[in-house]
Amino acid sequence: MSNESFVKKNVYDWLIAIIAASLFLIKLHPALVLLVAAFLGLILTKKEVAQTGSHLTLKTFKFFLIMVLIVTISTMILYFVNKQYFLLATIMLRIDLFHLAVD
Repeated sequence: MSNESFVKKNVYDWLIAIIAASLFLIKLHPALVLLVAAFLGLILTKKEVAQTGSHLTLKTFKFFLIMVLIVTISTMILYFVNKQYFLLATIMLRIDLFHLAVD
């Protein structure tokens, strides 16, 4: 990597960091700040996204669906067995899924 390329990349990193920090200062939702920073990173670095194999993508999607199914079935079982545990589980799921929403 040439020195000029390193300096340009470093400037872009600082620019993204400054923009993200200013978005945090104006109290923008953290998930939106992450999306903006990722978008800027893709635009400024101009790297090509590596193509993943369809087999790997299918395998990952199947794993994701199995995990969602396990969580859904477990939550439904808790609903019928013990409503208090169901309430606790749904609260914990909301906390886990939306923990970035805390300002």
